[in-house]
Amino acid sequence: MGWSYPHISLEDLIKLVKAFVDVLILASGYQSTGRQAHWDTYNIKKAFQWATFLQNVFKDLTCSIDYEDSIEEVDAALSELTSSHYFPQGLAYLSSTTLIGASDLIVKHLIHTVPLRESILRATLAATIEMDFDATPSGKHENWMDGGFSGCAIQEFESRQRAVLCVSVVQTALGILSKAIGENLCNEPGNLPYGERMQHQTSLFTEEPPVESVVWNQWRARNLLYMLDKRTMRLVSGASLIFSAPKDKWIQILGRLNVSAETDDDLSEIIELVSIGCIADRWSSLIGQLMSSSYESLTISKLYHNVHSISLGRSQDLCSNAGSLNSKEKSVLDYFEVLLSNQPKQLRKLPPIIAAVAIPSWSQLFRSFLSDLESQFRGDSLTTRCCSCTTNGMEHKECEVAERIWCLYVIHVSRSHRTCGADSI
Repeated sequence: MGWSYPHISLEDLIKLVKAFVDVLILASGYQSTGRQAHWDTYNIKKAFQWATFLQNVFKDLTCSIDYEDSIEEVDAALSELTSSHYFPQGLAYLSSTTLIGASDLIVKHLIHTVPLRESILRATLAATIEMDFDATPSGKHENWMDGGFSGCAIQEFESRQRAVLCVSVVQTALGILSKAIGENLCNEPGNLPYGERMQHQTSLFTEEPPVESVVWNQWRARNLLYMLDKRTMRLVSGASLIFSAPKDKWIQILGRLNVSAETDDDLSEIIELVSIGCIADRWSSLIGQLMSSSYESLTISKLYHNVHSISLGRSQDLCSNAGSLNSKEKSVLDYFEVLLSNQPKQLRKLPPIIAAVAIPSWSQLFRSFLSDLESQFRGDSLTTRCCSCTTNGMEHKECEVAERIWCLYVIHVSRSHRTCGADSI
């Protein structure tokens, strides 16, 4: 039977829905350019009126059996609209059912804006009160908490406050944990400066000594501190948000960031963001894996040998290994490899734990990273090293290169041996 609703055509209704989507995006706090959206009481009231019109139309459509075919038509049109790669994925849930609550959607987006500026909060509350007064000019609205714009705004503000409180509690807990790990790192028994320990150890060892448990724990604590740091957690959240968008969207975003990068430090931050994007979905499990790593009395050379061996074993069947990644992880990893193709030494600037977990052990990038580490680890030239071991007459032990090799071992070798039930390396 098709569209039979007499008050508006299907085409015009979909146009209004598209415009409403633009309003919701602005209500989230930002323009399409990335600048903050400006809202005042007048504009918020206009948005409320628009939302009221839409929800009244959809209520009419759903409340009458005469419009069942019309509902099917509009839902099909909305499904086609929201399935487009260019449609905001955070609003992909829109349907005739959700648009019955169009007014609530506007209020939610305004209240849950991060950060919620005081000017927007004041304008939103003023607009909700004025809209409710317009709806009930006689003042007979006895309890606005039971409905209306004001009731919805108050409920959403309470919801936001609960969420903010939860975030605050988590940040406080992370701060306490990070402080405890940092203090433990500084107060580790026997934690003498490396030079002092080596002075009395040099005569005792004619061969390369194993990594000490103190050094092992220092590396673990230092990398845990990075993973629990507030800045890092923001990068994880940002990466999760960026890479949840369609591939062509986040490629555009990163492309603009790359072009606007003015310094080498800016580029390093972009590479760090992308590398975290490769593993953001596994962040909690990676923290658990790092915390559970137990001490093993091995030399750095032995750690490197084991990492190199497992890389050779896993690189035989690249297609099979790549199939273990989901589509999002594979897309981010492909972009990461292209980003580093002309500048592999940028990997040296990544935090050791991130470089270890972001690069699959079967990939060509992993072998390039290992080769670079070996050139620093084995080389005698100062130009190949990123530490001061040579100037101090020492071999690699707790320098940055050794720490990177240790991270690779803990993530890729120890895990595989625990999984296989092996008792030793």
